[in-house]
This record gives sequence, C-alpha cells and structure tokens, in this order.
Amino acid sequence: MHNPQNKRFRLPAAVYLSRTHFPQHDYPEDRPTSAVTPSGFVPLAIGSLAQSLATLAPSPEGSGQRMLLDNLQHWLGRPTIALDGELPITTDDVTFALHILLSTLNPAVGARHAVVSTVQCEAVGLTPLELQTAWQQLDGVGVACPGDWGGDQRQAIAQAILDTQLVASASQIDFVDAAIAALLSVLPGPTSPLLLPEPSSRPSLCNQSWTGNVLVVARGSSMLHLAVIALPSNLQTLQRQHCILETLPMVDRLQLIVEQLHQALMTLLQTANLSPVEIHHVLYADDVDPSPAIAQWLKKQIPNATHVWDSDRAANRESSRLAFGAAVQALYAL
Repeated sequence: MHNPQNKRFRLPAAVYLSRTHFPQHDYPEDRPTSAVTPSGFVPLAIGSLAQSLATLAPSPEGSGQRMLLDNLQHWLGRPTIALDGELPITTDDVTFALHILLSTLNPAVGARHAVVSTVQCEAVGLTPLELQTAWQQLDGVGVACPGDWGGDQRQAIAQAILDTQLVASASQIDFVDAAIAALLSVLPGPTSPLLLPEPSSRPSLCNQSWTGNVLVVARGSSMLHLAVIALPSNLQTLQRQHCILETLPMVDRLQLIVEQLHQALMTLLQTANLSPVEIHHVLYADDVDPSPAIAQWLKKQIPNATHVWDSDRAANRESSRLAFGAAVQALYAL
C-alpha cells in the first residue's frame, strides 16, 4: 500500500479517531453507521496521515474527543482504555479501527469509508489487474502474531479480516507465532527459491546457510519470544513439532533482562535437549535490535552460532518480514 504522492509500501498501522456525539447504537437513523465504532468514534485518517493529523490537530486537552491508535498490535492487548472521564475505547472500537485499515485491501469494502481513499493498494511485482485477480482467488490469510496473544486478540484480528471480506470463513485464517514467521521469511522455500523482495534487507539474512538448530528472538507487544527450531535437511518436512517456544516479559532494567533471558534460554535448551554449542544460528527477528550488552551476552552463551539481525529494518519498513513469513507458512506442514 502506498500514498499516491509518495510511493512507499507498508501502510503504518495507525488510525486517528474522533468521538461523535452518538455511540453507534444511538446514531440517528438517517446517518450511516458503517463508519462509526460501537463507542461513537469515527475515523479521521489512517496510516501516516493519521500520525501527521494527530500532531497537527490534537484532541483538546482533557476532552478525550480524539484518539490516535498507533501500533494496533499494542492496543489489541489492552481491552479497555479510559479517556479522561469519557466513555472508554474498547476492544470492539480497536477491532473496527483495524477493519478500516484492512479495508484498503478490498475496494468494494473500502468504498464505504472516505478515509480509505487516501491510500491505494498495490503489490510489488504485480500489475493492478494481477493484484485484483489474486484477491479474487485468495484462499487464506496468514497473521504473524506475538506468542503471548490469547484468544481475545486473535478473535479481534479474525473478526476484522472477516468484516473486510478478504475470506469467508475463520477457518481460512492462520495465526503464526512471530518467531516462527521470522525464520520462515529467510528460508529459501521448501521446494523452490522464495525470497522476500526487499532490496533494503541485509544480503546476509537470505544468503545464510540455514541448517541445523536456530534460536529466534522476537519481540511481542509486552513479551520477548524465544524459539528453538530444528531445521530438517528437507524443508518440506518442517513441522510444528520441530519448534519449541518460550516467552518472558520485557523490563526496563538491563540486569533484570539478562537474568530472565538466561533463565528462559536455559529452559528452552533443556526442553529441546540441546546444549548452547549445538545452536548453529541466532536470528533477531524483525525490529529486535538488542543492546550491545545483551548481544555480547548472547554471543558468549551461544559461542558457535552465527548471530544475524536485520538492523536495517528499524530505519526502513517498506515491507514486513513477519508478514512474508506468515504468508509462506502455508507452503510448509506447520
């Protein structure tokens, strides 16, 4: 997706909402309710425009009338948010905001929302006609999500996808742990070369000889996720049983992080029946850019591994490695 004036793929997951005088159930009959959240919010802007508008036209202090939902993954983890004595913004409101954002993918649904016209959906390597054909033949949707997400967050995502009519059934929506999706995004594919078309990526990510045992470090909304994945020599046989996951809460103090990371890492390796020297690669997923102290600590704990992280991704988010991994997981027996 991109802004027509500034072609830049990957639409920021941001929606700027303004509260109306009417919750959806009290909205006048002669006014459309399709653009109003259950608590009476209407979307003013989406993507980068939402971020800019929130700065240029903020909510009057103490009024709670406008709300920027930036990084919807974070908001989905907070079921109710009180706004200065006003009606709270709920999970249903956040789900609706996500639906507005996803409506950019389906012109038939997006036409119902004026804010969607500010962006245009395109895809790298596809003409508009080819992309439209792909949407019509879509069999499933893959979602990379934090491992600590429970049923409520997954249900909210699934509902937003169904409301956007990308697929007809919840059975067509697959949730993939972010750590697993990160590794799938750099593998060459189970049957043929399949690489993320992202020129800004470090070549070392996809040119690694990804074999043996891989430790993946991925960041969730409030947790750090670790995964040990034992890659079989034949990637076509990669299954969920090859993946062992562990999570720990993210904290501010470095010493506390190291202590918790050490405990989680030892638990993970013990479960996998591996020693640290049997880990061949350490992959820091997506935007995880560890501090030098943590990186050095991990290198000492896992001395024989090749440590790789995509530090260029923090500054250049033109496409999503995790989304790519979630999409290609359908090619594996996961």
